[in-house]
Amino acid sequence: MRQAQYAEAEQAFLTALAQSGDRRKSMMGLGMARMGLDNAGQAWNDFCALLNEFPDDVEAIHWLLRAGSARGSWTELSERLQGFVSRNPADLSVRYALAGALIRSGQPDAAQQEYRTLCALAPSYEGLEELAQALSNHETLAETVPQS
Repeated sequence: MRQAQYAEAEQAFLTALAQSGDRRKSMMGLGMARMGLDNAGQAWNDFCALLNEFPDDVEAIHWLLRAGSARGSWTELSERLQGFVSRNPADLSVRYALAGALIRSGQPDAAQQEYRTLCALAPSYEGLEELAQALSNHETLAETVPQS
């Protein structure tokens, strides 16, 4: 993987899984290799499977975020991130990512709630101004689009 030989890495991790290697490490490596191969769909499935077994794995949730962003799977990603945050409410980086995913999935009220929570937990958290701007831009856009 360090030499960007993602296809070889993918095969190595598949072999490790087949031969009962360390499941967490093998699944994590497999998903990372598939991201390197620009196969975000399979990587998404790998990280979802990993999180089903290890639901509070911080590294896996961050890689799921990358795969979900690459796929544009904002609603599914929001659901996964919400589950993680409900079990790990002090993880500010995932909460911040959740707010962004909620905006992109068309759930501005839920994103606003995450923003307020972040402000309460860590008022100097890096990126809060950008998040506030994104929420403001979304509200402005909603006001200018005719409702059917």
